[in-house]
Amino acid sequence: MIMDSDTLSPDAVQSLLHSMCRKFAPSLPYVIGICVEETEAWLMADEQALLEAYPDADMTAYRKYVQDSVCGTWEKLCEVLLREKAAGLIRVGYPAIGQYKQEWAQNISRCMDPKRNISPSFIRFSRELTYAALEFAIEGSRE
Repeated sequence: MIMDSDTLSPDAVQSLLHSMCRKFAPSLPYVIGICVEETEAWLMADEQALLEAYPDADMTAYRKYVQDSVCGTWEKLCEVLLREKAAGLIRVGYPAIGQYKQEWAQNISRCMDPKRNISPSFIRFSRELTYAALEFAIEGSRE
């Protein structure tokens, strides 16, 4: 499961989700990934991928972003990628931004390398996913 934590504490959200999984699906393996504020935080956490997907990105605006901060992350990514056109799209907001966010996610994620991703929330998710995959492999080998 991956979700935005938006304005909620990621630790509180994770604790609630863990307790729900234990209660309603105790025998199912699960991994929870919580993107701090927005999933776009994970896209902003691999500078090389962002530049490969969007070579004309505004890196001055990019460098002002503080990773995993609650700051309007999709808006920051919009400013990085669309530059002066961003203000109009930000003003319009949803649902218009949805198509752009989907396109950005597809283009940037194709270039991403998990080892380069500096997002603390992504690193935590990756570590938990790796651990779960190893546990699943060990359990499978016992059968």
